[in-house]
Amino acid sequence: MRKREKSKRIEEPEVPTASLVDIAFLIIIFFIMTTTLTLTRGIVADMPSAQREEAPPGSTKIPIVNLNEGSLSFNDRRLSFEELREELRALQLHRKEGEGKVVMFEASGNVEYQRYFEILSAISASGGVVAFVSE
Repeated sequence: MRKREKSKRIEEPEVPTASLVDIAFLIIIFFIMTTTLTLTRGIVADMPSAQREEAPPGSTKIPIVNLNEGSLSFNDRRLSFEELREELRALQLHRKEGEGKVVMFEASGNVEYQRYFEILSAISASGGVVAFVSE
């Protein structure tokens, strides 16, 4: 009788995973401790400011929206945002053509980007075309 040859099985070495849980737990704690959570309400940006010149006599007056750090004015009258929207609707810019649709927008100082964007949206929603006052 022939002797059976024992097949040699090569056992693969196992990767020790017992400490893997400890390492993962330490990494999670590290990221929790080093992460800063802040609520961003908007971006504060310096918008270009300029000085405007008076319109020549006989020309049509272009409406001007002025946005400063804490105030909003329309044609040199202080307004709230809702009052500005009403004034823009009253102009009926969607019915006008060419230069009649233009609304000048002037921003100065530190203005929150959210307020800047809200005013641009209000002018566009009323049918106006935004023209920026620049230096």
